Amino acid sequence: MSSSNVLRQNSVALRWGGFLVTLVPLSGCAAYNAELVIDDRPLLESGETRYYVLHVGDQPTLRLHTKFMPCSYANLHDGLKEAYDDCGPALASGFSWPYTFDRRTPGDQPARLTVRGYRQNGFRDYMPFRGALLEAESERDPPDSLVATASVLVRVYQSAVDMTVSLPFGKPVWRLSKLTLIGENGRKTLVRYRKDARDGFFTVEGPDTAGQYRVHYEPKISQIHRSQPTQVELVVADEAAETTTFKSEIRAPYQ
Repeated sequence: MSSSNVLRQNSVALRWGGFLVTLVPLSGCAAYNAELVIDDRPLLESGETRYYVLHVGDQPTLRLHTKFMPCSYANLHDGLKEAYDDCGPALASGFSWPYTFDRRTPGDQPARLTVRGYRQNGFRDYMPFRGALLEAESERDPPDSLVATASVLVRVYQSAVDMTVSLPFGKPVWRLSKLTLIGENGRKTLVRYRKDARDGFFTVEGPDTAGQYRVHYEPKISQIHRSQPTQVELVVADEAAETTTFKSEIRAPYQ
């Protein structure tokens, strides 16, 4: 979609105090007309860059607040997925909708979310469909007006358990071992071993030349603690059915 399509404008006529006033929405004004926020998620700063931090699988509420000119509809562009999404029905002062972040940002570099809000004139011109943005044009239908635009940066991360362990005696029997995560409200998640990497199981590499094993697991967002480090306990059984306990924790980038 070209910039000429995005920035198409037409005037709005309002009657005030007996006079007919014509408002012409400009692209610069659209940027001042809106603010985009993500509810209840940490906002970090790095130099002059500010970005939200979210875990893979998180589904927060996004809000677009319009200040002086309402929108008929709004579309979100996700720079991480290069996909478009509808922002839901218009509310009194903007839009509020849930959005799922289902992949991590590569190299821990923030990605940009951009929302554009339009005043509909006749039929709707821009409609997201399966991630693409469809555009309808008609010579008889006046173009929709861009009246609001706002963006934020997001960093989406995947937490992980990475533990290096070794037993003082004996050889580990991983199928008898277990990994426990303590998340929100003391909720415990029991994770078992699986040789091939599968969701919901931990994997093991080794032993290395020092006789150490690397235990790896990537938890779901529902299994971790958001406001404080997630406690991790690994109980390793050996061939004699003796167990050794190892403890660790998972910290979010903002903890």
